[in-house]
Amino acid sequence: MGTDITAFVEKRFCDESSGFSGRPEEPPWILGRFWMGRDYDLFDALANGRSDRLDPEEVDRHALIPPRGIPRDLSYEVALEYYDLIIDPAGIDPRVPVGYQTISKSEAKQRVEAGLAHYGKVAAFWPYSEKKPLWNVVSKPYLHNVGWLTLEEINQALDHFKMPLDDVDIEFLALMHAMEVFDQESSPMEVRLTFWFES
Repeated sequence: MGTDITAFVEKRFCDESSGFSGRPEEPPWILGRFWMGRDYDLFDALANGRSDRLDPEEVDRHALIPPRGIPRDLSYEVALEYYDLIIDPAGIDPRVPVGYQTISKSEAKQRVEAGLAHYGKVAAFWPYSEKKPLWNVVSKPYLHNVGWLTLEEINQALDHFKMPLDDVDIEFLALMHAMEVFDQESSPMEVRLTFWFES
């Protein structure tokens, strides 16, 4: 069975107080989504993305930084990809944005009880609206080894796996260059790669 990665570069300016999530205490992460091919050594270096699905006896090395889970301060667009909105189909709010997949409470409960997902909360994003309630959400099923890394941590992870940049696919190299550009911005800024795997 193949393994694929979904990856986003998120950044925020440290001096801004409110973010796309709509909650003042959460920073404004902005994203860019990157497509990458199947490079299983890279997946394992990032978060054991492939090796965790193998027999332990077949695995001879592990990621330097284990998967950390989904960040609490996701940008809105990443939340759209990671979560389904829990809502009563008979009472769907017309303001639910296009692109948000919905699921009933009973379906969400079955998914969580089966060990395929977890619950969460995401602030609604309504442009030009000061009132941003929290949606109840559930992660999409079968996503695994969810994590996030800074550019420095990515470099450490590759070094740990003895993977020189010359051996990294060009798509991932482009992603790293994008992070580097943001990282070198003169304004105070944080940059991270948020990702998960699907098998």
